[in-house]
Amino acid sequence: MKNNSQLIHDISMLPIEDKLTLVDDLLRTINDLPNENIEIWKHEAERRVSDLKSIKHRPIEGQHIFNEIEKKYSK
Repeated sequence: MKNNSQLIHDISMLPIEDKLTLVDDLLRTINDLPNENIEIWKHEAERRVSDLKSIKHRPIEGQHIFNEIEKKYSK
């Protein structure tokens, strides 16, 4: 079984549409998540995809973020 870092790395290589589908599927596995939260996240994800496609924001590789967090909190 892969650890979280390996999963994040693999997921970071997916096309954005596949990532959004994965996020949607994962959110649906959370039993107590109200439907309105799912809709809020769906709209947020769609907004972020729109921003990425318009080059409004530059994507950052997930592993880079985890490296920065580890560097900051491993002191």
